[in-house]
Amino acid sequence: MPTLDRERLKSLADLLLESMAKRDATLLPLARTYAMTKNNGPSSPGMADIWRTVTGYKAPADFQYVIDTPAQQVFVTAEVDEGGVPALLWGRLKAEDELITEIELYMCRSNGDSGFMFDPTGLRNMPKEWTASVPDAQKASRERLTEIARCVFDPGLGTPETSQEGYLVENGERVMGDITVEKMRELLPWATKEMFARVEREHALPKEYDKPGYASLLPDKSRHAELIGLGCDLMADRPADDHARILVDEVQGIVVSLGMVPGHTYPSFYWWYPILETAFVPESMLLDNQSRRENADSDPSFDPNVGRDPSLPCIPLSKPVPAVLSTAEVYRFFDGRIQGEHRLMQIQPAGSTSPWTVGE
Repeated sequence: MPTLDRERLKSLADLLLESMAKRDATLLPLARTYAMTKNNGPSSPGMADIWRTVTGYKAPADFQYVIDTPAQQVFVTAEVDEGGVPALLWGRLKAEDELITEIELYMCRSNGDSGFMFDPTGLRNMPKEWTASVPDAQKASRERLTEIARCVFDPGLGTPETSQEGYLVENGERVMGDITVEKMRELLPWATKEMFARVEREHALPKEYDKPGYASLLPDKSRHAELIGLGCDLMADRPADDHARILVDEVQGIVVSLGMVPGHTYPSFYWWYPILETAFVPESMLLDNQSRRENADSDPSFDPNVGRDPSLPCIPLSKPVPAVLSTAEVYRFFDGRIQGEHRLMQIQPAGSTSPWTVGE
């Protein structure tokens, strides 16, 4: 049986994007029988709306392809255009005998689709850890990368070391927090010296908030100096999924773990946004905050209207609503540690499971 090399697998992903932009699904070399989902629902190229709405796309950079040659799969993330509006497309193709046998696609058009952060243009301005050339001596073996990919949705396998310089990126947007060393000492008494040092280093960096990838910053630009990017740390209370699926690209040192995360949407307590927003929180990460969030009506610390100018309208609070997050965790690993994390998310109805794991 013929095995496709990296370039051929990459060309299949390119052809997928080209077929959408040209609105011609017949360009795809589909197997005699194939399976396809779009946003976890069964579909086919001739039935999926994205073959009618996508009008163009930005050519992906090398790091946007995760090519797993032994598994004959390729994962791609792309900024696509829908009549002048940027959207985020990501997904997986599998080939057999030089034909596409599986297509798993997700389309996010707003932070409402993704659960929180969203900026597809940020793919043009990813942290340097994604674009850096890695010396062979710092590359990990396929076996080690497989361990990293497996532990993402299996906390029992341990937590790999992460670089203090790494960034968490969600759907193309860097996750930024308003913090100072003093505030960290107050809010995070368990913070390590390395965490304090990270804050100080980042505050000293030149600011480039006018570039893509910073869509939800404080509108008060005078406070931008207080912002710091969240690190790409694998938390001990991270969600688990026994059916998570992985891709491993040992050439680039990039892994993908695809899993389903149950949780709820909660009010997003951003004082500077006079609009109605929610944020997705995994069940495994609620613990201490769950009871407080569920009683937001009587807990002033979770009421955005407390202390608000009485001349302004009150902000209604959304009650917790159960949901499931279809998630692709993309990590770059080299020099013995995780260097960057890109979390891609698409909200699903409560109780959803992946059709790719049914029957396992």
